[in-house]
Order: sequence, then C-alpha cells, then structure tokens
Amino acid sequence: MINDAKYNKIELQRIQCPQHAARVSESLAEGFEDYFAEYISAAPVRHEQFLKKLKNYRSNIAISPEERLQERFAEAVKLFTKNRENDYDGLLDAEALGEYAHDVKQFVHDFLLLPLINNARHAPLETMEKWQMKLSQSARKNPKAFFDVVRGVSEFADTFGQHHSWESLRIQTDPALLPFDAFSTPHPEEQSAQPRPILGIPGVVGPGITSMLMYYRNPELLPARSRFALAAMHFLSEQGRFGLESNEFIIWNTHTNNCSTNYLYPYSVFYFHAVRLADLLQDAVDSLGVEFPTNFRMVLLEDFFKFVSNKNQEEIDSWIEGAPYYE
Repeated sequence: MINDAKYNKIELQRIQCPQHAARVSESLAEGFEDYFAEYISAAPVRHEQFLKKLKNYRSNIAISPEERLQERFAEAVKLFTKNRENDYDGLLDAEALGEYAHDVKQFVHDFLLLPLINNARHAPLETMEKWQMKLSQSARKNPKAFFDVVRGVSEFADTFGQHHSWESLRIQTDPALLPFDAFSTPHPEEQSAQPRPILGIPGVVGPGITSMLMYYRNPELLPARSRFALAAMHFLSEQGRFGLESNEFIIWNTHTNNCSTNYLYPYSVFYFHAVRLADLLQDAVDSLGVEFPTNFRMVLLEDFFKFVSNKNQEEIDSWIEGAPYYE
C-alpha cells in the first residue's frame, strides 16, 4: 500500500495523471454494477406496513426493490437535512459567519463542537493523537485562521454552482483542471515554491474536513471525501494497484504501523472519480423509474459509499484501528 513516508510528488503526479485516473475510473465503474445490484436488494424499508396500506391492505404483496430504494433515499436525505439544520447551518451560513467575525474565539469553540470535529478530537485512537494535539494547539494560538478557512470554504461552496455546471464537471478528463487547487495542501517538497492560496490549515484542517463542510453547504455538486467514500473506492476498484505499490485509496502510517483510508488523497482526483460514480448511480436509478433528487446528489452517493464500506467492514476492521471517528 502507499506509504505516507514515501508519498512524494512523483507518486502524486501518477495518481493525478489523466491516463491513470481513467484506468481507475473504469475499474470503479465495473465494481459499481455488482455493488449496485446488492445495494438495491439490501435497501431497507422502515415503513413497510405503510407501503402495504398503499397497496389496498394486501399484505401478501412484496415490497419491490424500487420501493425499497426510494425509501432508502428518503431516509438518507432526511438524516442529512436533520444534521445540517442541527449542526452546520448555524455555523456555516453567511449570516452566522458575519456575526462570528466579531468573536473568532467563540467561533472556534463552536467549530470544535461540530460532530465532525468533536468525535475525531476525542477518538481514543493512536493514529489520531498527533492530529488531536496539533488541532488543540492551532485552535488556541490562531483562532482567526480557523475562522478564515471555514468562511472561505463556505463561500466557495455557496457560489460553486454559479461558476461550474454539472455538465462541465462530469465531462472533465483531467483531474488537474478541476477547480480545487485551494484544497490541496502543499507537499513538503513545495515549500520553496511560490506560495498559493490554501483553504485549509496544513496538518490540521485538510480535505477530509473541508470537503465535509462543503458537502453540507452544497450537496448537489460537492461530495465529502469521507472515510466511507475512500474505503468504498478501495473495494469498488477491486483493490487494484494500477502500477502503484498497492491500491491508492489506503495508506500505511509509518508512525503507528497500521493502515487507514488515504488521508493524503487529492480532492481533485477524488472528485474526478466521485462525479463519475454519481453519474452511474443516477443512470442506474433512472433506469428503475425511481426519482433521483439531483439537489441531494452527493447525499445519495454518500449513502451508496456507506453501503459498500459497511459491506466490507470485517476487512476494514483488520486494517483500520478502532471505531468510526466521524461521519
């Protein structure tokens, strides 16, 4: 697997290469078909009695895969909306950020209480200890940096659809041309190069966090580079190496001697693969005659990612230490 100590610019360039990305994308598409068939059959229905009533009380009529899928989507959107309203809107919308601008220390206090952050900072995992310490130090020393990053991420997500259409994003053939340079933390070898604007705090707030914030602001166009998503891509690609030492979606941590989803994976490349999988998901759902609410496109994709990840939980447990630390 990819070794974090050897994750150099050459390896990054290989992952971002259009030809390499196309090969990986083809493999993901092949894996999608098998998992989607299981996804439909496993789709839970919490209100089967209600659906049976709609069928004139004929309890002997089975619930169709299409009905199960529709119910699964409804539940995913309901949970997403609840989480967004309860935890994220009060911190990320323009009005709230305008008020926080006058008290960035209060902002950091509330930011650290987000489930996304709070679960991670209290996770009893050796793999998280270094990050937890850096997060605490950075929040204490420079709260304005946190505020500036989150405000920048929120504004980026809120205006993203004004500058980029779904059609233009889904047909892009080169990950490097996608508009996400600001979310790529500079590699150490770049330190002598000309600085570029970064929407993040190196080693503290990276694409795993910023993409989740963007996801809650714009679930139509911006997917979360979650651990579920990266684990799912690992299995959808059948753990292929594609010329690398091993599958690019997982990484070996030299400090703790275990492996996890690849927290260094470039968001632009992740996005390249995610939009293609979202397209496949929408096409497959449309073919069943089930409504696909595009305004929650990435919520439905994340639900599919969670299904694939959970399907392989036993294997994941063998290389990811401990319990899930954030959603």
